[in-house]
Amino acid sequence: MTRHKMAIGLASVALVAALASCSDDTNPPDGEFGKESGALSKAELQNYCSKVLDVETFAFPQIGDLPEADRPGRLIEYARELRLLVNEAAGAAPSKSEADLRTVAAALVEVVKANGDLTKRGTPAVRAATARAHAFDLANCGWKPVDTTSVDFAFQGLPETITAGIVSFELTNKGDFDHVLELYRVKDDATSGREILSSGAPTKDDLAKLADLGSAFAREGEQGHVVRKLQPGRYVAACLIPLNSNPPSTHASRGMLTEFSVTSPG
Repeated sequence: MTRHKMAIGLASVALVAALASCSDDTNPPDGEFGKESGALSKAELQNYCSKVLDVETFAFPQIGDLPEADRPGRLIEYARELRLLVNEAAGAAPSKSEADLRTVAAALVEVVKANGDLTKRGTPAVRAATARAHAFDLANCGWKPVDTTSVDFAFQGLPETITAGIVSFELTNKGDFDHVLELYRVKDDATSGREILSSGAPTKDDLAKLADLGSAFAREGEQGHVVRKLQPGRYVAACLIPLNSNPPSTHASRGMLTEFSVTSPG
C-alpha cells in the first residue's frame, strides 16, 4: 500500500485544473469569450485550455517503489517540470486566471526549495487559487463534469455509463473520513474492477490488471477533482485509503468502489 499512500498524499494537495474540448472534445464551446474569459478570442481560449490541460493531466511519479533517499529528488524533478507547464498556461491565460496560476507556480518553487516537500503547495492561498482557476476552466473549456459524492463508505452519483472525451470528476466529501477517488481503467484481459479491488488490500499483481489514471482527494467536508481524457472501455473508481485492520483492508473493501463503462460518442 505504500504507492497508494504516496498517491493520496499528492492528491490532497493537487493544484490546477483545466482542459480543452472542441467540437471533437478538443475545443472550447461557443460563447461570449470576451465577457467570460477576460477578452480572449476563441483561438486564444482554445490555446489556453490546451496548455492548462497539460498541467491537469501531468502524471505524478510512481515513487512508492523507490528507496526513501531517492524520493525527494524525484519529487523535485516533478515540481520543476510541472512548474514549466503551469507558467506556459499562465502566459496564455486570461487576466482573471493568470494571477492564480502564478500563485501555483510560486508554490512549486517552494516545493523545490523544501527538498520535495509537497505540503508547500497545499497552503490555503494555493488551494483558493486552484479553486478559482478550476471554476474558470469548468465554465469555459467545455469539459464534461461528473459530480460525485463520497460518504462512508460509498460513491454516490457516478453514472453507469460515461461518453468518451475529457471528463472532470468533481468529488464532494460528505463523510466523516478523508476519501480519495482513484480512477482506473480495467485492462482488456482482466476480470472486473470490483473483483480486483473489493477484497482486502490489493497486491502488486492485482494492480497490474489496472491502468492507474490518477485521483481526486477530498478531506471531510471539502472537494477535489481529477480531469482525464477517457477512451472507451471498462473503468472503476475506488477509495484505497487503508483501514487500521488486520488483515489489511481499504475503504474499497468496505464497499467504496463503483464500476462504470465509457462508450464512444453517438
